[in-house]
Amino acid sequence: MTIFLFYKFLIVPGGAERLIFEEYKAFKELGYNVKLVVFGYKESALFGEKIHEDIISFNQKSWFLSIISFITLLKNTPHSVVISSSGIVETFFACTLAKTKYSLHLHHPLTMNLDTSKYSFFLKNKYQYILERSCESEKIEQRRKKIKFIEYFYISVRQFLLSLSIKFSENIFVLSGYAKDELESIYGVKSEIIQGAVLTSNPSCNPIPFIAKIEGLKILSVSRLEPQKRVDKAIYAFYEFLSDNPNSTMFIGGTGSHEAHLKLIVKDLGIETKVFFLGFIPDIDLLNYYSSVDVFLSLDWADYNITVYEAVSTDTKVVASNEGEFNRELINNGIIISVNPLDIDSIVNGIISASVYKMVNKKDYLSEILELYTWSSYCKNIAKILKIKPNR
Repeated sequence: MTIFLFYKFLIVPGGAERLIFEEYKAFKELGYNVKLVVFGYKESALFGEKIHEDIISFNQKSWFLSIISFITLLKNTPHSVVISSSGIVETFFACTLAKTKYSLHLHHPLTMNLDTSKYSFFLKNKYQYILERSCESEKIEQRRKKIKFIEYFYISVRQFLLSLSIKFSENIFVLSGYAKDELESIYGVKSEIIQGAVLTSNPSCNPIPFIAKIEGLKILSVSRLEPQKRVDKAIYAFYEFLSDNPNSTMFIGGTGSHEAHLKLIVKDLGIETKVFFLGFIPDIDLLNYYSSVDVFLSLDWADYNITVYEAVSTDTKVVASNEGEFNRELINNGIIISVNPLDIDSIVNGIISASVYKMVNKKDYLSEILELYTWSSYCKNIAKILKIKPNR
């Protein structure tokens, strides 16, 4: 039995890509025969992993030929299990024609992104629900007003196919109760909440030397530098925080289309000596960076965030968007502080709370909770639902 983890194109090393890589590694470690199936990929999106022998890349000249290759692969491996995290329309076509069951990871709620599916004619009766549920309804409306008729037609056809893929899938895995409720309301389907975030509940870390030498409160933000990550809000909040806490420093990890804009904000605010842009941080070094700072700040427009739990595993306090769904005990005990990501004062107050909070004897307590979020536990839960057993 082979597990095929399908991801249409592995191009950029982002959060969704990390999820599928951690899933691959955990299934592998548990003794399953697992392959990554893609239409194409770039070396830079592999997080430094040397796993080329386990990547099946079709690299065809057309979408149609890639679908044919996918169907052929499935027909040649009749007892395979398909779990798709991207390209669910392609998954639907290939698996339906190959008569293979498939499951879906749906990691992006319609109310938490600018994906155009929400503007489909077939979701017209759900559009008001989407607006009322979203924290960024104005952005969603602005995007809708720019859609022309031809694009609207394409969106509706594509969304119809998406809905078929969702409704005919064997299982649907989501990351939060928020996403589960949304899927049931919009598509009328049930789903399973499966959450993973850390390799181990008690990692060993080596603080980054140049950060360790800097005195005062240290704040870290790590993400792709894109508008939906709201790093600009984090910078403005840090600027306000600095007025009463001048001996503080902010570090920003990641790259992306918003990078130049963010650097300009820092320059205009006159805080270039207080904000350091770190560039892309390799996966292998992430925990070391978390452990080097006092507060991790994440304002991502998302229902779930891996980096929050990673930071918690290194005993670093977290300030995160209240849109995210996090362990209630961690929130109640002040380890994760939820803030309104669009309110600068709320973010500043969150940083202040995190900077003064102390928790006694927290290591064992954290380890017990974080065991629920290990990648091994994540894949065991999936395997239990799929009723599959390791090859060895």
